[in-house]
Amino acid sequence: MASCVEGPRPAPATPSVGAMAEAAAVHDMIRAFSEMDERHGGHHGRSAPTAAQEQDLDRELDRRLAQVTGR
Repeated sequence: MASCVEGPRPAPATPSVGAMAEAAAVHDMIRAFSEMDERHGGHHGRSAPTAAQEQDLDRELDRRLAQVTGR
């Protein structure tokens, strides 16, 4: 299938060191909660990772909004 856009494709973005560290932290957190779930049964730690994800998402959305709006 031919592309509608002509010319070379841009190079994919290289993740920053900070983004790689954040991804590693998320991976570690998921592993810890998964191990806790296996050890103590389902639903044991569900509220904690959900709350942590909501906090992380709120911070990330605030950061991106600030970048876009310049505030």
